[in-house]
Amino acid sequence: MTRAQRDGFTLVEAVIALAIVAGMLAPAFAIISNSLQSARGGCAETQVLLYAQGVMEEVMALDFSGISVGTANLSYVGEFQTYSGTTTIATYDCDGDGTPDADCKSVTVQIGDVTLQTLRTSY
Repeated sequence: MTRAQRDGFTLVEAVIALAIVAGMLAPAFAIISNSLQSARGGCAETQVLLYAQGVMEEVMALDFSGISVGTANLSYVGEFQTYSGTTTIATYDCDGDGTPDADCKSVTVQIGDVTLQTLRTSY
């Protein structure tokens, strides 16, 4: 065998080496893809939660007499998806006597899978 025949890789050896490397990298790329998708989902959920908290804070900042009982529709356009939801305000039985109290209201903000609820009183 001459030196030219012994040096370097043959085409078959190069293709086999490339196939082995590709086979080793494929699972790594799948893991990276899944990680990015999970991070994106967590980011979207965080955005919706922050928006719902903002809506809740707006309602809580109102004077008690300015909070009327009822339901309002919400729409939130996130970075990855558009979400719809509701803000519901209802009278609530704060003293436990079985009848809703006029000076106690339940505030519920629901957007996508996120639901926040709190009570607001006039005192």
